Amino acid sequence: MCTEETKTYQELIKAEAEIDWDSKNFWNIIRFYLIECPSRNGGLQNPVSAKGKLLAAYGWEGGPKFSELKKAFIHACSRLETFEGVKNGSIKSKLEGIAPPTEYCSFSFSSNEMETLLRKIRNAFAHGNFYPIKFRGQKIYVLQSFYHGKLNAEMALYEQTLLNWIDVIKEGPIKVKQEEKGIT
Repeated sequence: MCTEETKTYQELIKAEAEIDWDSKNFWNIIRFYLIECPSRNGGLQNPVSAKGKLLAAYGWEGGPKFSELKKAFIHACSRLETFEGVKNGSIKSKLEGIAPPTEYCSFSFSSNEMETLLRKIRNAFAHGNFYPIKFRGQKIYVLQSFYHGKLNAEMALYEQTLLNWIDVIKEGPIKVKQEEKGIT
């Protein structure tokens, strides 16, 4: 018999994925990642979402800044086991093999790893491939993105991680640098 402590993400999704429509955090996540998504639409110069601003508008522009953003994202996760962007590769589902409290993030990209990650999160919400589950009183979102029927992103992230990532983006690289140096 499986207990909450031993269930994989796949088992938890089948048993209890349910949206809390009254949650302020849920709507903050939806607003940012779906409606205001700060990612380009492929190689175009326009944001994927009409109401979105590009990462450059927050100060995250160019290779070094994207590297800082990736580090800040990893730092903002509480129990991250895997953060892998696979260049032009394929993704295999880990839902059967990983269980909470582990967070993981696996996605394929062809260019700009961080913008692609944000677009994959947006796509998971836009296409209904998100599964909120509770573990030890905390909400975890399992997100999946597909392209032509093939899995190209899969993540299990705590609600707080998604909220932290919003803060990291909006506060920009200057705030992140200050926090790394202990300046507030």
